[in-house]
Amino acid sequence: MPPSMQRPAVSAAATPRGLRGPMRAAVALALAWLALTTASAALPARARAAELATLCEPGETVRFACRMARSGKTVSVCERPGHLAYRFGAPARLELALPDPKAPEPPWLVHEEGGNHELRGVVFPRGAHAYAVTRFVGGRPPTEELAISVQRNGSPVALLKCAQRPAPLGDLPALFEQLRAEGARLERR
Repeated sequence: MPPSMQRPAVSAAATPRGLRGPMRAAVALALAWLALTTASAALPARARAAELATLCEPGETVRFACRMARSGKTVSVCERPGHLAYRFGAPARLELALPDPKAPEPPWLVHEEGGNHELRGVVFPRGAHAYAVTRFVGGRPPTEELAISVQRNGSPVALLKCAQRPAPLGDLPALFEQLRAEGARLERR
């Protein structure tokens, strides 16, 4: 039998007494699943960050990070008091860091709704280019997609999708709401 079809080994001590046969196996499987999901959800952000190498510096808070599906590069949105940074590349080779210290431009927000979809993003401008960390929810059934959208003079240049594994870090909707509450510019489409 392939490993994906084999039942996980669960000790008899982990199942309630008095249950027999298939019911006992079902309860044992449910308890094992609950233990695994509870343990991974309870991991602090730092422990989960070990699964995904972020580009944030010591002392910064990881607000968002994901690995790109095709290239394997990482994008990170890092925060320290009074400063939000966008970084793209690999831990050993940073390719882009925003805002540019020579010409800092504050990030702004983009929000699009229509029909059965919603897109929210935090946009980091740099001259004619804009790098948006986005969350798209839509379709039937609804699906979520995290990505980096790159534009030049308002026209799309690239869409880099986040990989599902390792799991992205952070809470992009919470960051969006925080920046909106702080008065960041909001562009509705």
